[in-house]
Amino acid sequence: MSEVRKKRKSLRALLHAQRATHLVRFSADDRCFWRRRAGSAAGQDRVPGLMPLLRRAFWPTYTYRPAPYGSGASRGAGPSPRDGMARGSLVHHQLELYANGGRAALRRVYPAQTAHAFTEKAITAMRVWQWTPVCGEQVVYDDALQTATRVDALCLDARGRVVLVEWKCGMEGYARRGDAPMCGPLADLFSNCPLNQAFVQALFCEMMTERNYGITAARSYVVQIDADGIAAHPLPRAMRAARRACYEHACASAAQRRARQARRRQQQQRTESCWNKNNYI
Repeated sequence: MSEVRKKRKSLRALLHAQRATHLVRFSADDRCFWRRRAGSAAGQDRVPGLMPLLRRAFWPTYTYRPAPYGSGASRGAGPSPRDGMARGSLVHHQLELYANGGRAALRRVYPAQTAHAFTEKAITAMRVWQWTPVCGEQVVYDDALQTATRVDALCLDARGRVVLVEWKCGMEGYARRGDAPMCGPLADLFSNCPLNQAFVQALFCEMMTERNYGITAARSYVVQIDADGIAAHPLPRAMRAARRACYEHACASAAQRRARQARRRQQQQRTESCWNKNNYI
């Protein structure tokens, strides 16, 4: 067995062992994360996802205008942004299956259809780039941020180093088009364009994977797949150099939001208490 395969096996064993005792899971039916209550308390609580937190902290004013794509024209309705979202979900799911179980897992779930063209591009690119998939859609959680996300893919390169991958479908014509600078520590360095947003997402996935599992990514990439081809964009050095400041900025933003939510709950409780007293018979 090659060194890369041995390391993949050990990493999968580590992730499987952690997953068995992990308190946080993603529910495909509910489309959200749930966290089991520790100790004797029964039940589970909904956990916020990472992207809304990053949006509030780093690009709060950006207006997302998805490019229309898809089969709407065949229905007489014209192309729709929802078609692009459905395409992205399909490609992510197929790449998750491939990363976790290879072609066999992909065929078990999609026996009657071929993989999407974008999926095939990604699989071919991983083979050309000599990236060996370890896992797909790995759930990671951060206690300080009190948020969870899924890492699109963890791979090993030809030298056995961990590569973190964020898949992005489409974004033709607007990936580098922002409308303002980033907020916080990145304000003087990056615009809030979609590609930089994806870089920030990859940066936090990298940090959360390290904090959760002790797995350090040697390189992280945003891989953009579109009709013209596929491109791997490495995480900028300047952004990685600012990772500690970015994390502290996000922690402060999350704490401020929790404080506002707590004040609203207290105000609501006082209002309900007053209403009950005034209407008591």
